[in-house]
Amino acid sequence: MTYSKTQIGWIMIVFFTLIPLQLTYAYITSGPEHLPTEVYILLMAIMLGALSTFYKLKVTVDHGVIRLRYGLGLLNFRIKPSKIIKVDIINIPLYYGIGIRMTPVGYIYSVNGFKGVRITYQELKSNKEKVVIIGTNDPEGLKSYLAHGSTMF
Repeated sequence: MTYSKTQIGWIMIVFFTLIPLQLTYAYITSGPEHLPTEVYILLMAIMLGALSTFYKLKVTVDHGVIRLRYGLGLLNFRIKPSKIIKVDIINIPLYYGIGIRMTPVGYIYSVNGFKGVRITYQELKSNKEKVVIIGTNDPEGLKSYLAHGSTMF
């Protein structure tokens, strides 16, 4: 049995679409005198790269491995807990932001919203206790799968 859920990062899509549109408008109306062509191309490449990287987050749990895949797959993370200690549904504070962040409790992986699942687990390699927060639009489903499927870990 596998858990898989994809969350679309609408905030990222809007943000990384509006800025290139504004840049293009500024470039067309002002010309290269105010916005050099090289700078325009560089900024557009950065925005399109960020959009293709962070427009969605896919969470998959299978065979004792939690996989997080951002966008087209340029960023992939694997969490291999030897034992899940605790799984909580939490409200993610606004100041944690979206994306990949280091927080006071551990890493957070998110693209949208303020709900998440906090997973406290024992790391396979070092046997240390770690915490990770996964932002999701299906916190109950992920928590339930991890709680019932934690015998696999």
